[in-house]
Amino acid sequence: MPDDPRYEEVIFAKILEYPGCEFLEIGTRTGRFSIPCAQHIKKVNGHVDTVDFGGDFVVDPTKTVTFNMKSERQYIAQTRIRKEKLWDHITTYYCGANAFFKRNLRKYDVIFIDGDHCYEQGGRDLENATKALRKGGIIFMHDIKEMTQNLPVNKNVKRAFLEFDKVGFTKRMHEDIFDMGIIQCVR
Repeated sequence: MPDDPRYEEVIFAKILEYPGCEFLEIGTRTGRFSIPCAQHIKKVNGHVDTVDFGGDFVVDPTKTVTFNMKSERQYIAQTRIRKEKLWDHITTYYCGANAFFKRNLRKYDVIFIDGDHCYEQGGRDLENATKALRKGGIIFMHDIKEMTQNLPVNKNVKRAFLEFDKVGFTKRMHEDIFDMGIIQCVR
């Protein structure tokens, strides 16, 4: 979840630009960010896919939630989805980003990467996200700053973002304001 509330404003505004927006969040945790995203998605009749690690591949939020789930964070996220009655607009995958992308066939308008903040996984998430992005779509990458998760710059997601260079994509960084990297598909 972004610490700076301006993240929400920027991402939610972008969601509303895409009728039927397909949104993907890598790094769900407890749903603190994906639930408000789903509330905005509902306005444009879109859908949110969220991905976090551990557990079954997909959890059905319409079923009774028990604390027997594999982790407290899954329990919290699914309880929030049920409470807000967003099950038609959000699907949660508990499998990790790598396993998700191996099986994913969908394309997305907006992707928010806030998963593992290390260089290697951040680079894999970014590469996989570009393959799953629709033309004109946008990727927001969280924590593009010198020090994140106590990892030095040569081992964190900032390095993965700075090294990203792919034909058909533009990138810009809002380090001074948001600590957020933005990649747009122009192909």
